[in-house]
Amino acid sequence: MTGHPATAVPPASFGHDLLQQVVDLTVDVADVGVLARQVAALVRETLCVDVVFVFVLDDDDRQLALAGATPPFESAVGTVHLPLGEGVSGWVASRRTPVMLVDKSSDTRWRRFPQLRGEEFTSMASVPMVAATGEVVGVLNLHTEQRRDWSAADLSLLKSTAALVAGTVHTSRLLRHLDLGQQEQRALSARVVHAEEQERSRLARDLHDGVAQRIAALSFHLSAAQEALVDDPAAASQQLRRAQELLLLTAAETRSAVRALRPPLLDDLGLEASLRALARDVPGVDVHVDIDVDAASLNPVQETAFYRIAQEALHNVVKHADASAARLRLAHDGGRVLLEVSDDGRGINPGEAGDTHGMTSMRDRARLMGARLQVTGRSGEGTTVRVTLPP
Repeated sequence: MTGHPATAVPPASFGHDLLQQVVDLTVDVADVGVLARQVAALVRETLCVDVVFVFVLDDDDRQLALAGATPPFESAVGTVHLPLGEGVSGWVASRRTPVMLVDKSSDTRWRRFPQLRGEEFTSMASVPMVAATGEVVGVLNLHTEQRRDWSAADLSLLKSTAALVAGTVHTSRLLRHLDLGQQEQRALSARVVHAEEQERSRLARDLHDGVAQRIAALSFHLSAAQEALVDDPAAASQQLRRAQELLLLTAAETRSAVRALRPPLLDDLGLEASLRALARDVPGVDVHVDIDVDAASLNPVQETAFYRIAQEALHNVVKHADASAARLRLAHDGGRVLLEVSDDGRGINPGEAGDTHGMTSMRDRARLMGARLQVTGRSGEGTTVRVTLPP
């Protein structure tokens, strides 16, 4: 690779030309990858450097991904990911502070990434791409083979260029997040509809197989009792006893079906008493309950969601945690409502709290009332299910 002379300095007018061309690109080019590649080429030629990389922050705000590069690194685009906070670029992104290194190998923050062959370059400039909102969306990196004494003009031009590119990248991220949010909302709606249909089918089966058949049998026994009432009072009495037994069973099954729709304790006793009763019924685990929430601040949908999430979380404690004690906490926290179910059990390993039926159910219930559910823990240190409902 043939580098630019280390003493090469672009004419001052080139800076204005670069910014104008970048402005034109941000207006005409919506694709972040295309924009990153073209901006990298413009910066390389304007500032007389050997290589330019454009990194953008991923959707999880955890890694920088290579979105654009000048030759010979075009093939590395999309394959290089730098953890936020690691290396010079990660340091720049996490602290929103430019770094201009004359000899990068002497800087303790520098890390070698094989795909980028950093050891072939001596000097490095790294500038954060900060959107107008103050959000860092990426990093612009320049490298030279020969030693380069970066000037204040270099830094000023790079910061202006990075800010222009950041606006388009930020807009793209917002649109992508909006699209992902809409996709997630559609998926959630589909799961809710599916769950409702399953619940209706289950309820219909329960009513048909249980209640409806018992009512038919009840009618039969009552008819038999009526026919035997005059000629055989003992037989009539026996039929009435069987009818009474069926009536009690039918009433119990009806209450069970209603309970599946909304816990009757919520209507009879309220959320706090219902949660305390739920905790008392947990077998083999001592559950401490701490509740400090004004019942009037929650609507019926929120009450039911918190109750069902607590119910599922405590069920998981019994089934999976191998715990001796647990804590159920429902409280106001800075205007938010916070539900926590924690235990002293075996904990979870990374990735273990996945898309099980119970986890999906809890997560969907939280989302439907606008809350966020998190599951945290470590192996041998217990698990915590946390639901946060914003004001």
